Amino acid sequence: MAALTAFALAPLAAASAQTVTVSDGSSDTWQVSWDPNHAGSETYTQVGSVPNADVTTMTVSHTRKLIQVTVTYVDLVHDDAYQPEIREWFRLDDGTGAMLNLFVEDSWRKPEVFFVRRSVDGPWAARQRSRCAGVTSKLDVKRDTWTTTLPASCLGAPRWVQFHGATSSGGATNDDGTQTYVADNAHSEGIDDRITSASESCFTECEGWTGKIRRTR
Repeated sequence: MAALTAFALAPLAAASAQTVTVSDGSSDTWQVSWDPNHAGSETYTQVGSVPNADVTTMTVSHTRKLIQVTVTYVDLVHDDAYQPEIREWFRLDDGTGAMLNLFVEDSWRKPEVFFVRRSVDGPWAARQRSRCAGVTSKLDVKRDTWTTTLPASCLGAPRWVQFHGATSSGGATNDDGTQTYVADNAHSEGIDDRITSASESCFTECEGWTGKIRRTR
């Protein structure tokens, strides 16, 4: 089972932060296969440890100005066949939420980060897919880490956030038209079909959220 550790430290320059680490076991990735023409056709197979998917920790630091997430892998390698992707969900103090989708292009030079914000007036009634100025995202294959830092203003400068995250890699379309990828739920050694896709329902249906990670002054 994944474990949560909360403590205070200073991973961000000149600022203390409340930090929570989600620890996950290794060799607990799953291959997800499905036929896009048939709903409910998903199958799940344990595949041990797969590069760019098997995550050991996700660490979230929250200051007044910045939110930083560092994902540590068993093995982060430059392999276009197993391009890494991360999905991060944040529940926010105003009752809304934000979903981040992080991925790399073939060049691996600069990871892309996209946001989807929930509407205050209704569930995703006015969702917006956008970028936010000031976001940095860096892959470090030597340290097996992927760190993303974003201005707290991107999420509305919340007093606290709750976090949920998952990784995936190796998306492919097979000769028979079925599709596959490998995923790791950082909050569990099991598989949850709701967290293996960029699903908006995760805000209400996924289990394993952190407690409230409050910003420091």
